[in-house]
Amino acid sequence: MSGTQEYGPSANALEVDEIASDWLERRDCGPWTENDPHDFDAWFAQSLAHLIAFVRLGAGWRRTERL
Repeated sequence: MSGTQEYGPSANALEVDEIASDWLERRDCGPWTENDPHDFDAWFAQSLAHLIAFVRLGAGWRRTERL
């Protein structure tokens, strides 16, 4: 994640969902690197769309764990 993708306002909804799902997977399954908390916080703070995507996909992720 760190430094390899653009997180600017031009990212479309599909790209935002993909990035959010990458963060969810890394957080829950690893690998979580030393720089990831900073990179995640920076991405998360850039846009309300990032927050919405992360929360929405996180809810789905938790539902699948119960199955």
